[in-house]
Amino acid sequence: MVRRLDCMHERIVDADSGRLTCSMHGIAYDPETGESLSVLCVGERLQALKSKEIDGQIYIVGKRVSPLP
Repeated sequence: MVRRLDCMHERIVDADSGRLTCSMHGIAYDPETGESLSVLCVGERLQALKSKEIDGQIYIVGKRVSPLP
């Protein structure tokens, strides 16, 4: 099942390591490659999304995504 990294808490970047962290399971991901750094998810990686900044706002392009609550 696909879930957002921030499904439980808004903070997804670990301040100490700079890694992306799933707020539900605590699984860490390499921010450059999206590769899982956890033995629970060996070989898994985050899906990259293309983005564009327009007038200080970040937009996801080329993919339909659910709006934030």
